[in-house]
Amino acid sequence: AGMEWFRRRKSPGELVEVLRRDLDELLTEGVEVVAEERTEDANGRESPPPGAPPGIRVMRRIAQVKFMLMGEADTKPSEREVEELSAALMVTRLSDDAARPDVQEPALVIRLVMSLDALPFESRKHMQQIFSFLMRRSLTGDFQPTAEARTLGEVLAFYRSVQDSAGNDLDVMHKLVELCSSPAPGLALNSGLMLRDVIRSEHLVRLLFASPHRYIWPFFEMVPGSQSGGLLDALKFDLASDAFATLRELLTRHKQLAKEFLESRYRDLFGDVEEARPAPPTAAGGAAAGAPPAGAPQVTSEERHRLYDALLKSANYVTRRQSLKLLGELLLDRNNFGVMMKYISSKRNLKQMMILLRDESKSIQFEAFHVFKVFVANPRKPDTIIGTLVRNQKLLIQYLEHFHEDKQETQFLEEKGLIINTIRSLQPPPGVDVAMTPPPQAVGEGAAEAQDRAEAQD
Repeated sequence: AGMEWFRRRKSPGELVEVLRRDLDELLTEGVEVVAEERTEDANGRESPPPGAPPGIRVMRRIAQVKFMLMGEADTKPSEREVEELSAALMVTRLSDDAARPDVQEPALVIRLVMSLDALPFESRKHMQQIFSFLMRRSLTGDFQPTAEARTLGEVLAFYRSVQDSAGNDLDVMHKLVELCSSPAPGLALNSGLMLRDVIRSEHLVRLLFASPHRYIWPFFEMVPGSQSGGLLDALKFDLASDAFATLRELLTRHKQLAKEFLESRYRDLFGDVEEARPAPPTAAGGAAAGAPPAGAPQVTSEERHRLYDALLKSANYVTRRQSLKLLGELLLDRNNFGVMMKYISSKRNLKQMMILLRDESKSIQFEAFHVFKVFVANPRKPDTIIGTLVRNQKLLIQYLEHFHEDKQETQFLEEKGLIINTIRSLQPPPGVDVAMTPPPQAVGEGAAEAQDRAEAQD
């Protein structure tokens, strides 16, 4: 029976064409298979039964594609078929208009990912596996899916800026970002896995960083259908955790690109370091050097995003903890030294860490400590940072002496002792008045809360 099936099964080109037709029919008629979906319908060894609805046919054909590309435990794929099918999935037919080369018929792999939310549950999982396989595989031989593309990564880069003949966007990477907030079963998690495969490509990450409004800021800001804090502030634990896994991969895998992005977009993420920077020198005409020309719109600090601040202030426990953990990792990476120095020169950032040190969650307190210690250990602390620490000196020392007394790891105890001794040794900066009377302190209120309220009155 097995050999009979092998003789009957379609060639790679035929399989792609029939799947294309079945997908057209599914998208025209709508999804009707979710309630009928059965595990056996995802069997890649068999063709769909006669008269099966389009959803079942698509499900079975996608399973066949996966089987032909990847085989199973007892069946190795044919290298020739893998090559032919990989290429056939990425064939793009362009219109004849040289002035406006719209995509007349998109590559099937592009159409399938753009239709991911319309596919049955099992097919979403299979598409993630197919996508991952193709991202890792460089095509060989003479076949070229487009004029320049030989890998799925290059195909994705090509589709980033083209439309089909009906004017529809074909940017798969943007689609995957949008789907990361989908509540549909398995859709967000599979999309996250696919995005992390995209991030393996340094070239594609460069493109993502070049257009943060499409690919990066949605993780921080509200997108249609998401919570107000963006993908990272999703209410569901699994969605928020997966979104953080994607962002972490994006900001840590290709370190030089990440450094350039964090430095160029520092203001969007963290705001200005206004208190650590002297006033710019004035030019001959009296205007500050580098100031915007007369009549240009003036942007205040309040109008800037400070996108990362919103995560640290989130009411969502997962968001606060994960964002703190990632922040500590970014700041302590030697490649990001310039970003770290900017961040730890801001009094606003220091106050935020002092507040998080008093969070009700011990896990968040612990993550905040690892960022707070960088402020204290900095040998080039600005006067504003020293002044804030001196104002809070007594309360900070009292709090840290009893901070996480249950932890007895040698490294933590040494770091805590060093931070306490450094704070104890601080002296007021020359010319900076740190003698201020704190407001009445609430029961259980610590250094950060009291000082935050006091400074808010200034």
